Amino acid sequence: MSDTEVAFRAALHEEQFSTAAVLLAQLISARYAQQPLTLVQDIQLQRICLDLLSQRSVSGADALIRAAGQWLPQ
Repeated sequence: MSDTEVAFRAALHEEQFSTAAVLLAQLISARYAQQPLTLVQDIQLQRICLDLLSQRSVSGADALIRAAGQWLPQ
């Protein structure tokens, strides 16, 4: 488990949803390290992560990581 994932889980547990959204976006963005995301893609990803956390349609850190991981850069 990476430091970012640990920090994401802690922020989620402490209900710091804005921080958790940014950290979740960083986790997903790291998967694209071979071809980094553009600024626009990074902002889109952060928005999707914030939406996931604010809608609370998905609960639990693992489920949120899976849901955010379905995002594909456009």
